[in-house]
Amino acid sequence: AALTFVVEHKGTKPGEAVFVVGSTPELGGWDPTKALSCITTAQVFPLWTSETVSIAAGTEKVEFKVLVQKADGSKPDQASWDPGPNRSL
Repeated sequence: AALTFVVEHKGTKPGEAVFVVGSTPELGGWDPTKALSCITTAQVFPLWTSETVSIAAGTEKVEFKVLVQKADGSKPDQASWDPGPNRSL
């Protein structure tokens, strides 16, 4: 299945970006250094959009969270994770 994430997030600071991390290898396998990055522009902010990823056929459940971290992916230990339970598809 092809997935594109569109996330509404207003709380980023300059130098930060929104990422999606999750249970599949395509979403980084819960490793924030391998998370799927999202981009925005002044015209569409606060919407952040990921590239389209293909999730392996037969994957029954995809769990994910949104996180905010340095746009270059450095300092993943300082990432701000979406509170609450994992989201799922």
